Amino acid sequence: MPSPVAIVSMGAVLPGASSVGAFGALVAAGRDAAREVPGQRWVLPPDQALCPGAVAPDRVRSVRAGLLEDAAWQGPLPG
Repeated sequence: MPSPVAIVSMGAVLPGASSVGAFGALVAAGRDAAREVPGQRWVLPPDQALCPGAVAPDRVRSVRAGLLEDAAWQGPLPG
């Protein structure tokens, strides 16, 4: 027989929200936290990295992502 489990707290770092509750409200409102990836995060310029609908090494299908606002960033996206 399974043991009962109690969730006493939750914590997360999520795009477009400062807390788990705020992210839940964002989702419930049907909002989208995806945005265009800033240019400094790319190894290649976004127009060269973009390869919609195809799978290709070192290419992406979209230049939008759910990004964290205050995350420390160490450099461009891996290429």
